[in-house]
Amino acid sequence: MRRFSNLKIKSTPLRIAIIFSIFILFSNLITNYINLSLNNVEIVNQSKKILANDLRLIYNYANNQYDLFVNTGNFEKAFSNIVARSINTFENKGSVCIGISNNKIIFSSSTFEITNISITTLTNLEGSVEFMINGNKYFGFYKFNQKFNFHIVRAENENEFYEYSRRVFFNISLIVVGITLIMFGLGLIVVFYILRYIRKITNSILEMVEKEQLGIIDVSKADNNDITFLAMSFNSLSSLINTLLDIFKRFVNKDTVMKVYQEKEVRLEGHTKELSILFSDIRSFTFMTETLGNNIINLLNLHYSNAISKIVQNNGSVISIIGDALLVVFGLISDKGKSYDAIKSAYDIQRAAKMLRDDMKRVRDDLISMKGYLTEEEEKIYKAVMIEVGVGIDGGEIFYGNVGSYERMTNTVIGDAVNSASRLEGLTKYYKLPVIVSEYVKNDVENMPYYKSDIIFLEIDNVAVKGKKESRRIYLPIFENEISDSMKREFEMFSKALKLYYDGNWKEAYNIFASVNLPFVDIFIERTRVGVAPQGWGGVWEMKEK
Repeated sequence: MRRFSNLKIKSTPLRIAIIFSIFILFSNLITNYINLSLNNVEIVNQSKKILANDLRLIYNYANNQYDLFVNTGNFEKAFSNIVARSINTFENKGSVCIGISNNKIIFSSSTFEITNISITTLTNLEGSVEFMINGNKYFGFYKFNQKFNFHIVRAENENEFYEYSRRVFFNISLIVVGITLIMFGLGLIVVFYILRYIRKITNSILEMVEKEQLGIIDVSKADNNDITFLAMSFNSLSSLINTLLDIFKRFVNKDTVMKVYQEKEVRLEGHTKELSILFSDIRSFTFMTETLGNNIINLLNLHYSNAISKIVQNNGSVISIIGDALLVVFGLISDKGKSYDAIKSAYDIQRAAKMLRDDMKRVRDDLISMKGYLTEEEEKIYKAVMIEVGVGIDGGEIFYGNVGSYERMTNTVIGDAVNSASRLEGLTKYYKLPVIVSEYVKNDVENMPYYKSDIIFLEIDNVAVKGKKESRRIYLPIFENEISDSMKREFEMFSKALKLYYDGNWKEAYNIFASVNLPFVDIFIERTRVGVAPQGWGGVWEMKEK
């Protein structure tokens, strides 16, 4: 017997066969009983006629015996002859013939000893009678013999009389049970064959429940019946639900889908969780929108198709897509290496943008090779499709949950790290860097148990972004396999100059900055050109714009 959780799954074909067989068995037994009962009535009527006939013969024989022995007065001999004659007519062991006068037994004919008899006083000349002999119930007929002046009773043992009927009923019942069992076996085979797809449907559904995934039941070889239609209806419903789930998964995060599947509901609730936040933004988006018009949607879809697939592979959960901005959290699906996954995703976003730029450049080159030139409008469109993306990453304690109403709700994240990630992304344009991360991200990656030091964090600055009083150190994360020896030397020189810059030794810092060949070093050259740090300098640069 199959089980689902702790529940036994009973076989429907077996239950149908058992119930149907029980009904047939009882129907046959009841029919047999009714038939025998009706036959018993007829047998009783016929037996009464036989008893009445036996009584008449014994009565006539008694009259003859009276005539033979009346002259001699030897009635004992007459009674002995009557007894012998009566016994010769008996067919059953319990048959009796009794002569009674005023409740006194004159003679008795039987094949057994009569030790006790209880019979009512016979007042009529003839009729039927029921009485007890040796504790057994008897029925029979009586007739008054005027010559002997006693009643002659011819009777049969009721139990013995019905024994034959009971034996016949028992034998027939055995035959009925035997035939029913045979028919049950044959019926079971037929029922299981007819309902064979019920078991297949059940097994398929149980397998889907175990895998927690809806599928399709194979009915290609099934007969055209109600059960097949049931399976086809389930397949149609399964396809519809899978379609809705696929759509649902496109609009919500994987962790939400898993929670909905487990809890069977979506609640307006949230909780605090330590997460890493990635914020990316497409630069010059206003120019792109004005230039491309409605075609900006196609361009965004090309970019996001490549970028988001990589983010999902890196266990990222996309919280929102607002035009050119992408907000992603890491740590919902797996909190192991969340900041590491965020950095990988940041560079995957950059690679997706570069791949799109390369494709657009090839299209531009093909057009130039065909036409020899590009129109002013085509050049403008080409500049518009050259997507440049900045990515900022921060992390910490974040509120994550569902907000809105039960008519319309959405996933969201709320916290200082969310705003900080957006500000860090804004700094990428200022520092001309693809990715900027916070000190939290740096520490989170370096403190991973399985960290292999394949990411180097180059400290860029210590800044206080607009709207914030406290300063934050910002870093450029770079995968070590992408760093050449010359780049390492440039990083070392920049780090040395940055320390002098923090300490207020701007003159010496300026000299080193001027010799560094990095895209963002021009900012520090411009700052330290005066050679003297501002009064009250504490190593923090206050940003005047977001």
